[in-house]
Amino acid sequence: MKWSDILRLTVFAGAVALAAGCSDDKTEYSTEVAFRDGDGTYVLPAAGGAHDVTFYSQCGHWEIAVPEGVGEWLDVWPLFGDDNGKTTFKVARLERAYDRTATLDIVTERGVVGQIRVRQQGAAPEMRFDLLSNHIRADYQGTPVVVNVTANFDWEADIRPAAGEGPVTWLTLGETTPTSQQFLFADNTGQPKRECTVRFRMTGGTHYVDLPVTQRAGDNVYERAEHITVAELLDKVSLDGSGAWEIEDNYAVDGWVISDFRHKNLPDSVLWVQDGSGRGLKLLLKDKQDFLDPPADRAGWYDCGSHLSLHVCGLEFRRDAEGNLAICDFPASVVMARGEEPASRLAVARPDFSDLDKWVNTLVAVDPVEFVFTYGCYTNYWEVAAQSIDKVEELWKNDVPAAYKATYTDFHLYPQLLRDRTGRIAKALFSCDFTQALSKNVPAGRGALRGIVTMFGGEPVIQLRDSDDDKLPATGDRTATTLVKGGPWRDVTRTEAAFEAGNDGGDRTQIVFSLRNSVWENDGIAPQSSVDGTKITSGMYWLSAAIRYDHAKKYAASDENRYLSLNAMNWWNGTGSVLSNVHDSGEGFILRTNALRNATGDLWLSFSTTSSLGGPGELKIQWAESDAEDLTGVAFADVATYDAPVLDYTPYLMPYSVRLPDAMKGKENVVILFRCASKVNAKRGGEVVATGTNRLGSIEIVEIK
Repeated sequence: MKWSDILRLTVFAGAVALAAGCSDDKTEYSTEVAFRDGDGTYVLPAAGGAHDVTFYSQCGHWEIAVPEGVGEWLDVWPLFGDDNGKTTFKVARLERAYDRTATLDIVTERGVVGQIRVRQQGAAPEMRFDLLSNHIRADYQGTPVVVNVTANFDWEADIRPAAGEGPVTWLTLGETTPTSQQFLFADNTGQPKRECTVRFRMTGGTHYVDLPVTQRAGDNVYERAEHITVAELLDKVSLDGSGAWEIEDNYAVDGWVISDFRHKNLPDSVLWVQDGSGRGLKLLLKDKQDFLDPPADRAGWYDCGSHLSLHVCGLEFRRDAEGNLAICDFPASVVMARGEEPASRLAVARPDFSDLDKWVNTLVAVDPVEFVFTYGCYTNYWEVAAQSIDKVEELWKNDVPAAYKATYTDFHLYPQLLRDRTGRIAKALFSCDFTQALSKNVPAGRGALRGIVTMFGGEPVIQLRDSDDDKLPATGDRTATTLVKGGPWRDVTRTEAAFEAGNDGGDRTQIVFSLRNSVWENDGIAPQSSVDGTKITSGMYWLSAAIRYDHAKKYAASDENRYLSLNAMNWWNGTGSVLSNVHDSGEGFILRTNALRNATGDLWLSFSTTSSLGGPGELKIQWAESDAEDLTGVAFADVATYDAPVLDYTPYLMPYSVRLPDAMKGKENVVILFRCASKVNAKRGGEVVATGTNRLGSIEIVEIK
């Protein structure tokens, strides 16, 4: 700062002091400090942040007084100094839609000599209802409706008539809480459909949200409803531009409950119903407690196998977040009766997975199928203390980037791969809450499997209701013939990865990492960390049901129960590589085998993988025919790309199965690469780092004729 500026500030401070008197008994605020960047008023956004404050003073020692309660959202440091001062204040994120303010006094022995005034702008107003359609649809009988409200502002509701209508007398507002609003309807028997709007107004602001309300026509009573099949109802659905279709005709549907709440492998906010037409309905429940804990006169109505009659007039079809067509905001009041008809042979028999997308929301039975990986139980989470479900959920709330969530949508669902008689692959999803997840080991034989088909992640998947849907034998014949099989590994003393198949008799199979040095001469993957970072690492992924139960989740400390996976680091810009980096690709695991030399059928490669936070996130499979040790001059062909999750965020090994090119059949010297395809790390929040790791939990190549 120039001497002239200092002199000017000194004169200014002196003038202020004279004007105020600078008396020892001063009790009122006066300006005896000058702020470098204004008058001491600062405005920060709702997202939070920090701001440096510099002021000039000749009043000696000063302290900043923080009012009670302000410290919960505003932090100031330092809080004291002498004469000229500099401090920094930080404000936390503000979720509410209202501004908040604080005045911080700068206090000296003379009293308050200045003030720092902070205003944090409120967040944008947001309001959500527990309605998928954002539309209240009431029955004609007048059953009260409660809508749960999530808002970052205080609100008041009022009723507004439809255009051209008089005052609304058939709807009143019932109990109101900060998070809910009850609606009371008059009986509408014999009357036409009626509509209005409820406006939720922001208290102390101008923002508002309108919620349309419709009460079903009272002449469309259940007793006069036309009963049609599920298939007939689905054929009538024609979604409009907003993605909705209201059932305006007086229809009823009769069918059996095919879902199950008890074993918790299906969401408890959904009910599936299927009839003899071989089609199912997905019902997204308005209030799941009405179905999970029904009144005594409806006890057992919503159990799997119950026969129900549904009055669906006035309800609305939409697609859920995964693209499944469903009736949304389904109320218990439209379940009119429970029949006694037994549910026999409801499952639609399918010979393979070729047309699963045509049977969405339908219970199917596919025969024969087999599990691709026959290790462990239905769910094989890495269940160590640091990876508890609660801790992983906390990471998803506070740490997981949006780009990662876009790739891996839900760690609560564990994917098992299924193979049909033709080799096609489909996923079976098992919830981490499934009460029978550890009830038995994954069966190794092939047989019939039942489940509800639903869309998830853009593809049709199968969800079992309970373990009885799995009719596969524990052992027996399989569709696929195993040619190469390595892992899951158990022996930590080995200096290279062993293969159960593909490495005996005349077969030779080996897997190594593409970096080599004096410690590891490209002849195996060492069980301990080495200079190049390759090792066999411990994990608890595929433990049997007996071990999981016997050890009461303390098995992680038992070496004899650990499974191992191949682990490596230095995936990008490594030195001493036997691969060429000129094509902007990184390092990789190198699988060499001659076990495909007699193959004539379709070849499938299956494997499981995960990465550390800084490990590779985008990888690819390549292949070539070569017996060269140095592969820098070998041209590799791309087979497939795949993503590696972060073990911290998705606590299991992600399974994959890909069809290998026909050109690999009958080849004597096959080289397959599991290769880093880009610099993007597994967290999707930066680049691959040298210490970032990727691991393979198992590898198989099978032939299907």
